[in-house]
Amino acid sequence: MIKKLFTLFMLVVFPSLCWAKLNIVTEVLPNYQYYNDDNQLIGISTERVIKALTQGNIEYSLLVYPWSVAYSAALRDPQTCIFSLARIAPREDKFQWIAKLHHANVSFYSLKTSHISIGSVEDAKQYKIAVLRDNFSHHYLKSKGFTEDKNLIVIDHFEKIYDLLETRRELLELLVLNDEQFNYSLKHNKTLSKLKPIFQIDSIGQELYFACHKDMANDTIEALKQAFKRSE
Repeated sequence: MIKKLFTLFMLVVFPSLCWAKLNIVTEVLPNYQYYNDDNQLIGISTERVIKALTQGNIEYSLLVYPWSVAYSAALRDPQTCIFSLARIAPREDKFQWIAKLHHANVSFYSLKTSHISIGSVEDAKQYKIAVLRDNFSHHYLKSKGFTEDKNLIVIDHFEKIYDLLETRRELLELLVLNDEQFNYSLKHNKTLSKLKPIFQIDSIGQELYFACHKDMANDTIEALKQAFKRSE
């Protein structure tokens, strides 16, 4: 009886002792999560995540990778969570969705010198479109019938866009980008001034989430949900 009471006490007072340390992965995505001049990870999503985990007394390590690496880790490791992950239909059954962090708008962009005009996602199928590997745009467009051998150019990280604009512009007809990320990045790299938004994709206005591996232990999932709820 005493042992059971002691165990219950530990669960209530020291919840972080009840499960293994969590791995939290993300990418650099201004201004949701990015490095400041002191090389500290900050941003509106970062602040929300750290606040919830700290107040919930949840032990974790926070790792920053290119998006495709972070996404693969969250799919592979039952002790891994990820942010800021767009909640779209192709991903729905692949993760445990813990808490909504923010909303973001998404648009097709073209070169300012281009005369491309589209009125729907379907219209974009006639063009070559750059997408980030395993990004929301990559998964969403594939679910709509776009293919990598016909109309998708898959790049590994956001900075690759600058290379395309500087050295291989002839390959680029359209990109799909988070509008806030584009506007923030434009302030720091004028290469993006070569682009213009031409069509906002209302159907994938992003709800960005903190999410975890689908097989993460139920008690850990519940503790995370409660931590985010209490931190609101």
